[in-house]
Amino acid sequence: GEWCACQLLRYDDGGGAVVRYQRQDRAIEAGDVPSICPRDGEAFSQNLAALAADDVDIDKIERVVRHHVCSGLAYVDVGEATLFVNHFRPLSIYDAAWVDKYAALDPSLPPHIYSVAAKAYKRLQDAREDQAILLLGSTASGKSSAMGHVVDFMLQTAGDGGPLDSGLKALRDFLDPFVSLRTLDSKEYSSTRAAFSVDLVLDADGFLCSAGARLDNLEAGRLDRLEGAEGNTFDVFYLASKHASATKWFGALQEFRLLGDDTELAEFDAEGVKLRAWAEAAEHFGLDIGEVVRVLCGIVLLGELAVDDVGRGRWTASAKAAAAAFGVEPERLLALAGVAATLGAALEELYSRLVDHCVLMVNEKLKGESGSVGHTVRLIEVPAMLGDLDRAGGFDQVASQWLSEAL
Repeated sequence: GEWCACQLLRYDDGGGAVVRYQRQDRAIEAGDVPSICPRDGEAFSQNLAALAADDVDIDKIERVVRHHVCSGLAYVDVGEATLFVNHFRPLSIYDAAWVDKYAALDPSLPPHIYSVAAKAYKRLQDAREDQAILLLGSTASGKSSAMGHVVDFMLQTAGDGGPLDSGLKALRDFLDPFVSLRTLDSKEYSSTRAAFSVDLVLDADGFLCSAGARLDNLEAGRLDRLEGAEGNTFDVFYLASKHASATKWFGALQEFRLLGDDTELAEFDAEGVKLRAWAEAAEHFGLDIGEVVRVLCGIVLLGELAVDDVGRGRWTASAKAAAAAFGVEPERLLALAGVAATLGAALEELYSRLVDHCVLMVNEKLKGESGSVGHTVRLIEVPAMLGDLDRAGGFDQVASQWLSEAL
């Protein structure tokens, strides 16, 4: 049968056990109790590379990984790399106390994302060489969260509590929606559709003095959508559509092509938590959220100018609303009418320029004091491939992405 995550409640006198699975208590017969992980008394390597070469197979590797997952620490090393298995539930292993524990660089501690950050920090300080942490994994494997944990570690161990620290805390609240979208099979988890890099610059004394963000290979082509296209667009369009100022540009228009049919707007961020965090982060970086929403609404409206609807009522209404949002005369949008490739290219270009502007404004706030220099820890989150080929991005994908951009 398949393995599943459950909570061990107790052992029975007869040798059986009771576990809680999907909010129900279930009895486990005595003969099946040895299958419960972790197993008391068993020792498992914390580094898969330490396993004897003549005694390694898929089943043994799976047992080692499962043991660490069930022990509450979902990490195991593979040589210099660290493997993480997403629990898809909160874990009490990410807080200030855990950061302090791993900041002590105790080699006896088990693998953790904080140990990855600590090793990068120590190597930078010892060798005075730049370091890189590459985050690879399939969709919803926890790459974005891992980057956040590394940033948290650096802020607690090398930050000063000033503007740079607050900027790094707001960084992903603001930029994530521009590059993230919900996967078709999940209403809770998003997939990052760009290579997201963050540079953490440390001065000669080992303190953060500057930072910077970079987005490469943004999948802006997702905006060139046909009627009824599957999948969602970037989260930021749904957030903008729920902002109070969006009604000024949308008016009575509803159900937009660019937003697709796979997300109910009322269900997206129903409590408004992401929208508030996004707006507050924009303010921190000196951006007028109303102006950002205006441009995003204009792009959504521009997406309504479909080739087969030229001159019809909704087309005309959308053209006028888009022109108002962009501050131009409706006639200037006629050049986009009737040519799907032209409209698609315009949508991609407008969105890419907006994202570039937002990144520029973010980096202005993160660059630190004039003349700040030092060595860098670069964090790179590589997007997974979606669809039937959903898998972790590998070094070959990283190389091809950067080569394609260079060409």
